[in-house]
Amino acid sequence: MIRSFAAASAVLLLAACSPSTPSFEIDNPTDAPVKVTIDGKTHEVAAGTSAALDLDAGPHTLRTDRTGEVRISVCGAERGTLINPTLSDYVLAREIYVADASKLRNFGAAIATVELGDAVYEGPFEQYTGLFIDRTWDFGVREAFPKQQTVARIPENGGKISTKLFTPQAFIDYIEDASDRQGEFARLHPGGYVQPARALETAPAELPPLPQAFEPHSAPLREAYAQRLQVHDAGDCEAVRKRSHEAMMAITGATAMLHVDQSPADNQAYNDFIDLYGRLMGAGALVLPR
Repeated sequence: MIRSFAAASAVLLLAACSPSTPSFEIDNPTDAPVKVTIDGKTHEVAAGTSAALDLDAGPHTLRTDRTGEVRISVCGAERGTLINPTLSDYVLAREIYVADASKLRNFGAAIATVELGDAVYEGPFEQYTGLFIDRTWDFGVREAFPKQQTVARIPENGGKISTKLFTPQAFIDYIEDASDRQGEFARLHPGGYVQPARALETAPAELPPLPQAFEPHSAPLREAYAQRLQVHDAGDCEAVRKRSHEAMMAITGATAMLHVDQSPADNQAYNDFIDLYGRLMGAGALVLPR
């Protein structure tokens, strides 16, 4: 979807950007209240609402009816992390804001598929689930895409891409309103959207093996990840970040000339390993292995 973009004074821009985001937000997209107990303190979140929460870096315990009691580890959640106690699905959508339609040629969008019930949606979307969902969106579940954004200066490309997180039903309504196809999902699903049961995902106790050529160079990453699982405070988190950066520099340099002699499957396994490592080390919170 395309929205408008306008220039204004820097004062207006600063006023729009001043609110800070809490490090955690417990969200309840269901039609019944949920209870989340963290370190022995119970937080009750009413149906269709969310509650802000701050958690210090380090280990905690968390209990919900859906997950039972689990051990979690917080590290690097400054940008904001959604706690999803019902293990519900969410959908992120992107919209392009431009000063005028001629600027659209400056923007592309990655197309992905989202499946909700028997309905399939293709577009600039991402589907999420899990106990923790790190904030990558501009507008949260209970915020709307603005019709217009006001900025101090319009970028050289003439606009920007903004993102919003939706519950599945809100995403369905958003798509149907945009395409003037109201009620289409309800006709396919007379009982409405039904959330599939999702299994709780925990962080692995250790990283998976690498192909033979790459494995000898993986020790620094394995050690950094083991240290990440053991953080106790913000100081530990800072040390892990530094060690992880050094480990990535080391393996990148050590394997740079190896890829040309490896099979496509082995190179893909290496890329998958690095991607998994990045997601685990970059997560604001992890569910620790049982």
